[in-house]
This record gives sequence, C-alpha cells and structure tokens, in this order.
Amino acid sequence: MGKTVLNTALWVSKISVCAMVLAVAAAVPIHDLDGPVKPREVAGISVVSEGPAIPLVETVEKVSAEPRRIVAKPIIKNEIKEIEPASISKKDLRSKLAPKPFMSHPERSQASGSITPNSHGIFNTVELEFSDSYKVKAWASVSVQLRADQQSIVQCLNNASFCQSETLSRWARDIESARQQPLMVMIDQVNMLANQISYKSDYAAFGRSDLWAAPNVFLERGGDCEDYALLKFATLSALGVKEHNMRIVVGKLMDGTPHAVLTVKIAGDELVLDNRSNRIVSASYGDFSPKYSMNFEKRWSHFKRKEPALYAQMSPR
Repeated sequence: MGKTVLNTALWVSKISVCAMVLAVAAAVPIHDLDGPVKPREVAGISVVSEGPAIPLVETVEKVSAEPRRIVAKPIIKNEIKEIEPASISKKDLRSKLAPKPFMSHPERSQASGSITPNSHGIFNTVELEFSDSYKVKAWASVSVQLRADQQSIVQCLNNASFCQSETLSRWARDIESARQQPLMVMIDQVNMLANQISYKSDYAAFGRSDLWAAPNVFLERGGDCEDYALLKFATLSALGVKEHNMRIVVGKLMDGTPHAVLTVKIAGDELVLDNRSNRIVSASYGDFSPKYSMNFEKRWSHFKRKEPALYAQMSPR
C-alpha cells in the first residue's frame, strides 16, 4: 500500500509539471501577418501575445535542445501574397490593365495578299505590286464614295434627270463633247476641264489637312492635287477607260512638296495627268517621284533604282 501511495504522488507531480509547461507555452508570443492576438486567459492570467495574428494557423510546438525552452513555429496553410500598393505605380498599373489596341489601317503596311516585283515601274522606278489596295488609309476612306460618284456621272451622262446636283449636271455637259472623241483627245479634254476647277488647300476647303474629297464634293467646293486625280479617275472610268489602266499616284516633287497625279496606261506607256499643267507627258519623265499608287484592284510601292538594297529587302524570298 505504501508503494501505491508513492506512485500516485509521482503521477500527480508529473501532471502538475505538464500543466505548468502548457501554461508557459500558451504565453509564448506568436507572430504573423494580420494584427495583434486578442487577450486570452492562461491559468487564470490574461496574456497578450505581441505581433500580428492570422486565422487558420496551426502551431507546432517544438522543445529545443535546451531544457524548459519552448519554440512556437507557425505554419500557414494557404499563404496569399498580395502586391503592396507602393510597389507598383499607377502608370504601370494602367498599362498592365489596359486592353491591347487593335491595329488600325496603316497608310502603308505589309500586304496580306500576293507581292509582285517589277523593275520597270512608272516614273522609272522599281515597283512592288500588292493585291490589297485598301491598306492605304486615305484611299480606303474615299474609295466607296468614289465608286458611287463614278456611277452618278454615268447616270447623269445618260439621263440629265438623274443628275444629283446642278454642279454634277454642269460637269456632265462639259464632258459630253469628249465622249465621242478618240481616246487621246478624250483624255486631253478631261484633263483640261478638271484643271479649270479652283485649287484650294484642304484647310481652306475643309478645315483640316490631308482629306481626300470624292468627285461630287470636289466639284462643289474645290480641293487640292489628289482631288483632281480622283475626279479625273471617276470621269474617265465613266467615259469607258478601263480602271485597271489607271492609277492614283502619290509622291513628292523634286523640292519635296507632297503631290498626287493620275496616270493612264495607253499602248504600253503611262501618261501623267497633272493639275499643274494641261500638257500630258509620259511617266518616264518629269520632276515627280512616286511613293505609292493604287486603283480599285491593286496598290504599288515605288523605289528609286539607286535603292537596290531596299528593293532586295522588300522582294519576296
């Protein structure tokens, strides 16, 4: 019986020691991310742990090699990393969140269709032929109305009652005399009649720069070089000239001034209709350097013959 009492006393002593150890462990501060731990009761004493606390944290208590020292190590189940507000600027944030812009029609771009090089281009250039004329932004913006105005000229020539305006009716009467003439005479007359229309810069006529005006608008308000070329194109097409034999050509004069003309291919030669002159000349001569040209079917890029490296780079492999 004495042994029993002694054993019981030992077990009570062990239980008391364990209770003291647990009390000390509960008072050890646990550090984490979300703020201070709320006060809690340990063995009747209010204990506040320093440092932040986080929900859903398992605490593994590990006794170190030193006796009676307890180390509390937090293990976070689902650690979520957030971006600190100061770590990214508003400009960078907007650039990351902004939608990527679609590419709009460029003035000139790589063709989506076939590419055909020609070393005997107009104005003594090397030219590349593309099958997507609408990649020229200015042409794409006016081509639909150009086609409609060409049809209006045809209707007005055939029946005066179909003329949409007095200006268009007057233009139809002017070109009527050229209708029955030989091709060269007809082209010459259309060129001279169109050149009689008052020249106005885009700012003077429309209050903005680089606006390509369709023929009916040009007849009413005047315009600049490309507007003359567009009217001649629509008129000659209405009089029966094949559209694939004509081009609107955009480039620069020798002094660097931007300019546009109409060319018409007759018997293998490209003739130039220029608003600066009533004289029609071959595209093999002149003070004009083309950059690109187009009609309803195709477009062309032009390069000087002294630029073989650029030509080789643009040519299909």
